[in-house]
Amino acid sequence: MRKVIHKIYIALLAAFLMAGLGACDREPGTTDDYMVSEPVRLWTIEELGETIVAAGTFWEDWWQLSGRFTHIDWDGSINMPEHLVEERGLGMFALLSTSGFESIDDIRNHLLQYYTEAWADAELSRDFAIFVEYDDVLYVDGTRAGFARPNWNNATHVLVEQEGSRAVVETTFLHGAWHRGYEYAYPVRAIYRFTFIDGKIDAGLGPWGHSEDIVFEALP
Repeated sequence: MRKVIHKIYIALLAAFLMAGLGACDREPGTTDDYMVSEPVRLWTIEELGETIVAAGTFWEDWWQLSGRFTHIDWDGSINMPEHLVEERGLGMFALLSTSGFESIDDIRNHLLQYYTEAWADAELSRDFAIFVEYDDVLYVDGTRAGFARPNWNNATHVLVEQEGSRAVVETTFLHGAWHRGYEYAYPVRAIYRFTFIDGKIDAGLGPWGHSEDIVFEALP
């Protein structure tokens, strides 16, 4: 009987040792390993609000031809390729390298400070994107009209929800046309909800500053 028990003991010990050796030989990263997930970064409303204003200011600089967009070659449309003239008219101008932008990739990388890759790629690939690159020249849309625009000065932000990597921020800002004169320039207050993924805007206002989802309220 003792011999039988001894043999069983030896067999169990051998099985235990083989299992241990198998675990040591297993490649790290297999499904059997204990995976520790990194905690999701929670962004503060101050950080998200700063991103909204910085992104909006970029587009207002473009609209007002200020900041980086003072570096425009106004004669660039003369040398534009014929198909661009046919498609876009004579409103596209060469953006000079002194702006800090020399290619679509430069623009994309700048936008990725504020927007997700999906948003930036969709904006830059649309039919009438405001940036076009042709023969290593970066063109920018310079046409203007009396459209109402956002005013990001004194914008306020409220964190509506934040779950995992997704956050929703409700931003309130003035909206109007600056050229109408001070009294009538910004007659309404606009409310818009921005959606963020990992701290980057995934649903937000683009260069034209309007959306069907904006709610307008008359000022007192």
